[in-house]
Order: sequence, then C-alpha cells, then structure tokens
Amino acid sequence: VGGFPFSPKHSSIVALMTVGLPAVALAAWAKPGPSPRGSLMRRLLHFVLPAAVLMILFGLGIYLGYLGPALQRYTGTHAVVVPQEIFKEVFPIAQTALSIFTIFAGLILIIFVEPPTRWFEGGDICREDRRPALLALAMGLGFILFLATGRLSEFFDFVDLRLADYLLIGGAALAMGWVLRWVWRKGLLERFLEVDLKD
Repeated sequence: VGGFPFSPKHSSIVALMTVGLPAVALAAWAKPGPSPRGSLMRRLLHFVLPAAVLMILFGLGIYLGYLGPALQRYTGTHAVVVPQEIFKEVFPIAQTALSIFTIFAGLILIIFVEPPTRWFEGGDICREDRRPALLALAMGLGFILFLATGRLSEFFDFVDLRLADYLLIGGAALAMGWVLRWVWRKGLLERFLEVDLKD
C-alpha cells in the first residue's frame, strides 16, 4: 500500500468527490429530449481522452514532485534507511498531494461537463446550466473544510501540508483545466489521431 499512489482511504474520498456525488447530481439534472447528433462513443472519447492524459501527466508530476523531496529529507535525517519508515513517513506526503490534486482536477472537470458559460466550452457545448458549476464550487469548499478538520482528514490518511503546497496543488489543477480547454478547442487529439471525434 505504501508505494501505491493512492491509499485505500484516499481512493474512497477521491471516488466520492469526483464520481459518486457528481454522477448522482448530473443524472438528476439531466433534461429529457432527443439525443445529440453524432456518435456517443466519439463524443465521449473527445472529452475523456484528453482529460485522462492530462490528469495522468499532471498527477504524475505532482506525485513525483512531492515524493522526491520527501524521500531526500528522510534520507538526509536518517543514517539508516528503514523501508517500513519510508512507507509511513515519505509516501503519505506524495499520496496526499496526488489525492488533493485529483479531487480538485475532478471538480474542474465537472464544470467542463456542463459548461456554465461559453468560456468553458471545449469538451462540450454551453447549455447555461450553472448548477454543476455551483456543485463543483460547493464540493471544493467542502473539501477544503475537510482538510482543515485535522481528525477527519487524518482518519482518511491525509497528512498536513503547508499552505504553499495547497496553493501549488490547486494552481496545478487550474493549469490542467486551462491546458485541457486549449487542447479541446485546438482539436489537438483529433489532429494527432487523424480522426474527427466531435461528430
């Protein structure tokens, strides 16, 4: 468990915040009507593939960016390296950073699923429904409160980070969202694969 990017408890919070609650809300808010034109699979690939690739790249950068310095600090202060201690002292820092990034990035994706304004268009068209964006904002604030309550976050294996770390991770999630919007709008995936995924 120690070396895996997510602990089981982290996975439960990530799944609840980025899949469970948003899926229920989006399903409840879905409007009946005719299916959009074009292939459902192509529209899904147009949205999912760039989002997945960028989340993996940014997430890997966050994980390794926190794992390396934490490991260096441990080896610099301990004459003897004990693997069990590394699993307890080093990996939780990187796992926490990655989990926080994944949740913030997932909440940003909720906004792109149902763009509230034309600025967020790229993965889908704007339908001017602000409820998903408000849900993402409320869940983001709830997650910040969750992190601020020490005992609850500790129960779910989150370790305390510095304020600068939270700002850096949140900034990385925003940067991923901006790059993702640019990739969608430029059709970079479609050009790379030489297919039209929008139809």
